[in-house]
Amino acid sequence: MKLLAAGNLFLAVALIWLVSWQGGVLDQHIERSNEQFSLMRSIVGGMIELINK
Repeated sequence: MKLLAAGNLFLAVALIWLVSWQGGVLDQHIERSNEQFSLMRSIVGGMIELINK
């Protein structure tokens, strides 16, 4: 019975670690996407300024 409880505890800890790790990966992806979107906005803004001159 103690082995089953220890196994369940291990699975719970592993699941929590996996979810938090995936959350970190998702946060990094969102941050990179935001940086790329910001760069694209500045490039498009610069092109619009050049066209308007």
